[in-house]
Amino acid sequence: PQSKVINIWKCLSEYVEQQLVQNKSTVIPKLGMFTIIETNLQGYKHRKPVLIVNKSLLQVYGLKTKEYNVSGTVQRQMLNISEISSKCHVNRFIVEELINEVIKAFEKALLTKQNSELPFFQIGKLQVQACEIRMKFYEDFIYILNRNLFKTNSCTSLISGISQLTRTSSVISKMTSRSNCYKPSPDYCCVLPPFTVEFRADSLKKNQPNCQKGLRKSRSSCSLVSQR
Repeated sequence: PQSKVINIWKCLSEYVEQQLVQNKSTVIPKLGMFTIIETNLQGYKHRKPVLIVNKSLLQVYGLKTKEYNVSGTVQRQMLNISEISSKCHVNRFIVEELINEVIKAFEKALLTKQNSELPFFQIGKLQVQACEIRMKFYEDFIYILNRNLFKTNSCTSLISGISQLTRTSSVISKMTSRSNCYKPSPDYCCVLPPFTVEFRADSLKKNQPNCQKGLRKSRSSCSLVSQR
């Protein structure tokens, strides 16, 4: 049922969140790698979450994305299906299958050239618009990643620096992706199933919530691009 899909994806999001807080990367097969990069804000090292999108995904669907230089200081780990299975009390094979089906649904949405988004509860939203794919993180999550800075430094320049970062286009100021009250952003369709229908891998249209009229579609054809 759809509630099981939501529960498993919620546990996956919590797992990724915990890994990032512990300065560990998480590789989600066919999707990409969540990791941390360090930036300098007002003289302080600031931890910034990013998603390195899978190269094959970019090439196959003709998507563009921002590129990041990732250092070797962050531990790189594959998604731990067994740990997610234990957290959500669902058989490991079912967890793996449903995660794969969510990613397949996301890929099907990419084929339609619709504005689509895949939520990672408590972390942010992976959004696709006009051939550009971008992971937008919640402001609250960025503050959580950098809370140790506030414990050791109370200067206003640090607070000002992080506030400046959270005003960028890659940050969402309001947390709207809690699993119990999630709604897709305006003019976007979510690839997760709505709370009133069952999730079926062979029926993407039944899985998507009703999109607003006037859903914006890509007006130009997308050329294949590769990530350097």
